[in-house]
Amino acid sequence: MRLISLTANQPSFKSVSFNQQGLSLIIGIRTTPEERTNNLSYNGVGKSLLVEIIHFCLGSSSNT
Repeated sequence: MRLISLTANQPSFKSVSFNQQGLSLIIGIRTTPEERTNNLSYNGVGKSLLVEIIHFCLGSSSNT
């Protein structure tokens, strides 16, 4: 089994595409110099939630 992409029917969910061969890394990135100077962090970009979604889709137990 290979996870190629993760999508949802909610417009607020941004689709995630994975590397079709090899390893995929989940990281947060700043793309503009303004983001670096405003001390914006990588918190809140959805890294942990993405891992939880994958865990759930693979048959995890319910998370209270």
